[in-house]
Amino acid sequence: HLPASRPPAPCAPLTLGEVPKRLCDVITLLEPLKQRGDVQDLGLLVHLNKPDSVPSYVARDDLAVRVQTPGKFDSYVYVDYYSAEGTVVHLFPTPQEPWQRFGRSQALTVDQIHGQPLEIQAPFGIELVTVVASQTPLFPNPRPGTEDIPGYVNALRQVLTQEAAKTTV
Repeated sequence: HLPASRPPAPCAPLTLGEVPKRLCDVITLLEPLKQRGDVQDLGLLVHLNKPDSVPSYVARDDLAVRVQTPGKFDSYVYVDYYSAEGTVVHLFPTPQEPWQRFGRSQALTVDQIHGQPLEIQAPFGIELVTVVASQTPLFPNPRPGTEDIPGYVNALRQVLTQEAAKTTV
């Protein structure tokens, strides 16, 4: 007995193109951290889902970043959205919602950008969301709500280099 046919789910149009260099710089900076976290099995889990958890997306869908903090240590969590326009929006923490220390394996959901729902919109596929968990705050003060990607990547690189130097001494 064949299942009843269903109409195909609507999808966001796919356009192939180059990934902007500024996003490659972010990936190049954070990929070694991801690999080290995977090897050490730190337990940081991140899921990008619509609130109803259906794994397909269409334009104007709301998006939620669901994070489970590392299971091996208390942490500060940074969730950033890198836009196609060349800016990074700090989804968490924000200047209005400063960083906080989370317990081990604690859940966090980020589903807003500047007080509005995170929404899938064109251009598709050239944005990036990153999550970094750290045992200490990365920055002494909250970052501005939005800043340019190269400036933030340089600041993040400096902080990560300083942290790496501390752990190897």
